[in-house]
Amino acid sequence: MDIIRELKKRILIGDGAMGTVLQKYGLLNGQAPELLNLQRPDEIEGIHLRYLKSGADLIETNTFGANSAKLAGYGLSDRVRELNLAGAKLARAAAGTKAFVAGSVGPTGLMVNSNPAILDEISGIYREQIRALCEGGIDLILFETFSDLSELKAAVVSALEFVKIPVFAQMTFDRDGRTLTGTDPSTFASTMETLGVSGIGINCSVGSGDMIRIIEEISDNTRLFISVFPNAGIPSVREGKTIYPESPATFVENALVFVKKGANLIGGCCGTDESHIRELSLRLKDKLPKSRNSNVCSSVCSISKTYRFGSFGLPPLLIGERLNPTGKKKLALDIGNRVFFRLRQDAVKQEREKAQVLDLNVSVPGTDELTSMKEAVRIVQTTSKCALCVDSPNHQVLSAVLPYLTGRAIVNSINGDQDVLELILPLLKKWGCMAIALLLDKQGIPETAGKRVKIAERILKTAERYGLDQRHFLFDPLALTIGVNRSSAQTALESLRILKNLGVFTSLGVSNVSHGLPGRSGLNAAFLSQAIDCGVSAVIINPGDSEVMKAYWSASALSGRDEGFLNLFRSVEIPMDGVNRGKLHLEKPEERNLEEELAEAVVNGATKTANDLVEFLSREKKPLEILNQILMPAMTRVGKLFEEKEFYLPQLIAAAETMCSCTGFIAKLIAEDGVQQVEKKILLATVEGDIHDIGKNIVSALLRSNGFTVIDLGKDVKKEIILERLQRDQQIRVLGLSALMTTTMVKMKEVIELVKREIPAGSVKIVVGGAVLTPEYASEIGADYCALDALHGVKLIKEIFE
Repeated sequence: MDIIRELKKRILIGDGAMGTVLQKYGLLNGQAPELLNLQRPDEIEGIHLRYLKSGADLIETNTFGANSAKLAGYGLSDRVRELNLAGAKLARAAAGTKAFVAGSVGPTGLMVNSNPAILDEISGIYREQIRALCEGGIDLILFETFSDLSELKAAVVSALEFVKIPVFAQMTFDRDGRTLTGTDPSTFASTMETLGVSGIGINCSVGSGDMIRIIEEISDNTRLFISVFPNAGIPSVREGKTIYPESPATFVENALVFVKKGANLIGGCCGTDESHIRELSLRLKDKLPKSRNSNVCSSVCSISKTYRFGSFGLPPLLIGERLNPTGKKKLALDIGNRVFFRLRQDAVKQEREKAQVLDLNVSVPGTDELTSMKEAVRIVQTTSKCALCVDSPNHQVLSAVLPYLTGRAIVNSINGDQDVLELILPLLKKWGCMAIALLLDKQGIPETAGKRVKIAERILKTAERYGLDQRHFLFDPLALTIGVNRSSAQTALESLRILKNLGVFTSLGVSNVSHGLPGRSGLNAAFLSQAIDCGVSAVIINPGDSEVMKAYWSASALSGRDEGFLNLFRSVEIPMDGVNRGKLHLEKPEERNLEEELAEAVVNGATKTANDLVEFLSREKKPLEILNQILMPAMTRVGKLFEEKEFYLPQLIAAAETMCSCTGFIAKLIAEDGVQQVEKKILLATVEGDIHDIGKNIVSALLRSNGFTVIDLGKDVKKEIILERLQRDQQIRVLGLSALMTTTMVKMKEVIELVKREIPAGSVKIVVGGAVLTPEYASEIGADYCALDALHGVKLIKEIFE
């Protein structure tokens, strides 16, 4: 059978949870679930058979955590191939030729956004696992329960480099419709759409009812098959037992809505069992899939925001031109000295001025462009929600940097030179990028619009060999300065008209037309208005030029590209120099306020800048004044931004790491002054049997940034080790326990009972946290406090010490 052919014909039913059933049968005893593929193969195959008997068309291998990073927590990192091969063969034997087998691949648990350099390591981890699964005879790869778009993108690209079977990618979203790192459904869909996967979807985290609007948003933004594997509701623990509230009937009623929204493959995640799948099969099996709109407009995106263009009613994509050292001596000097404060500030400013994409060029003669570009990409992606346009003609720079770009980026630029195309087009295909294609070749820039259009047609013909089409390109007809050639503007506009009629996307570097002439803003604004009337899809402009921006909004409205004039009205209501929410801004950079610069550096995670400023300010201010008057208020602001969903995990961690670095320097200064500080000690641990420690690591980073001394015992920690450390160090006042899985939550109770029995009453307060914990369960097991999230945990611990 061919799963792609079947998905086109009918709704397919997936299986239910593996972990829930293993827990029910008492097969999970603090070991890796994947080890059961070798130790208890009959039970694993039996679970597969029960799901198949219940009506599943597809079963997943018991290999979700069988990557070397996760298995290292159990001391099994050298058994990746063995465990995955066994898991695939068991599922294949159960399914035979009557059902499909999906190779289940989960995240590594590594924090990619705080350390992009580990992407290469992650790619190798996934290749190792996927090769073993393919060897075992699976029908498709199913990436599931990913919360970090950067990691999922690396995993997908790694798989597509060598597998011949379909690849599906699923993320997990919170009730607010975003992942832990801030990705929304449309951004997820837009990123995956161009990578070459066969299907996308969601699983875990929330119940089936909470997934309906998420599926609707995904459906509106993709042509791909859609998969849905919800939990049976949000779990709670009662009398030591995990309870999932959704009955099979409720679960299936919501699944019927998924079908109406465009879902093709529906199964279950945590809390579901054979009863849920049986009901799904009875109500949904062989139903016809809904036909969906195939005319999805094009888009680019960052990790947390999507920008659409190229469809009726949408204004041109606005690409900010200011992150370019050409003609900017101060910015060029900064980049040459590896100082990126000005670049960071310009990124913030352009986003505030309504740029959607930032054109990033760091080419300065005599400098290492690759090193500068890597650092600049990290800074801009952490600072801004804008998508990125990497501006470099250097193939080596692009090859090294594109893996670090989250979302869907633009490459600026390629041209009609065949040698350039053969180098860059494979990169576009691999990483799903768009490219600005300049309509020139080795012979230079053609004089006529017709000849420029011929280059566009030639680029598209070559692109077809690499599996690319017109959706991957913005064709730029090149506006040259009218000071040299008076007809150049009209030639560019004529080219735009022809290209629009051909149904391709176009772009234009607007300010080139006025180069070397007086009154540039007026000329640029007039030319921009004409270009918008000609249907240009994207424009590279200075969003800080009020005259140009007025033309942008006005021309968009006049040409029918601002439905309801919403953008025009907003542009009038919001002043161009308004303060960006959350990010401190220096209105007059030449009049430096070093205290504000330090606060801004902390908020935006600019570690080197912050350290330099702390050192400089320490010459005139006392260390504790810097800490209490500048650093702590900045971190308080970061916390509020996180709570308000302005910041997400990447920005939170970047700010915390910067704060940690600054407080480390402050501590040294205080010690040199002979001031004795009371050490605020906290012990953290993820309980025995649980190797999920991202949440704990976030709490640890935030606590350190707030001046606490954190002793982190790591993950899968036995209760005896926790007790021994508390007895050895009686200055520890708080014990923080973490668990992510319902199967390991019960271990918290064992730790608490032991600690309260052996440690003097009241000397150590116990705070518990984890995605599945509730205040009721925390109270039931004897914890003093329940942290609802990382920031709440830090707040609680501050209150304990105060």
